[in-house]
Amino acid sequence: MRKLILPALAALVLAAPAAAAKAPLVVAMKDPGCHWFHVGGKYTLSVTRHGPVTLLNQDEAALKIKGPSGTKIDKIGAKVTLRAKGTYRITMVGQAPDDNHLTLKIS
Repeated sequence: MRKLILPALAALVLAAPAAAAKAPLVVAMKDPGCHWFHVGGKYTLSVTRHGPVTLLNQDEAALKIKGPSGTKIDKIGAKVTLRAKGTYRITMVGQAPDDNHLTLKIS
């Protein structure tokens, strides 16, 4: 009986990390303020995450992401993965000064 249980238990332990993959962090279009993080059905201007973060741009324009690893451009509908720990400032390319400025902290 133990010979059957141990391999099954080992298979479950090895499969768990694959099932726990994080969904991308969505940047979505919403008025007022233009772009927001869309998290758990709510909109927010700042988010703190642990480990690598994949951003999914569902805004109306490309996003400019400034952070510890330099400046990146995330095109419409594209994903970009941020691995360096620190604070990222996210703005829309060519945005008006009064539009939202998003903050992402990765620890």
